[in-house]
Amino acid sequence: AADTLDKGHAATYFGVCRLTAGHLHRRIDLKVYPVSEFPFALLSFTGSGPFNRSMRLYARRAGFSLSDHNICRANHARGTGRGERIWTSPPLPASRFRTEKDIFDF
Repeated sequence: AADTLDKGHAATYFGVCRLTAGHLHRRIDLKVYPVSEFPFALLSFTGSGPFNRSMRLYARRAGFSLSDHNICRANHARGTGRGERIWTSPPLPASRFRTEKDIFDF
């Protein structure tokens, strides 16, 4: 996992656990992100589905693509809706986004 994080990728674990016999099983999803991606991961995984979709749509309409990893300037083949993305720049510098608030302020 450390090698994966060094390359700037999230490490993922999907599992199931049961604390004691007779109790229900619980699904466990763990993702470990590089520190530079933490604000984007936090925004993505603590928000509801509708909230995340509205945030991505807001970014798309402003000419960006927002993910759980970063934000990039992007043009979309079919305007502001779904479509092939045409990247016009690499991800914006992670140093601009140290907290979730930095993403909202952007």
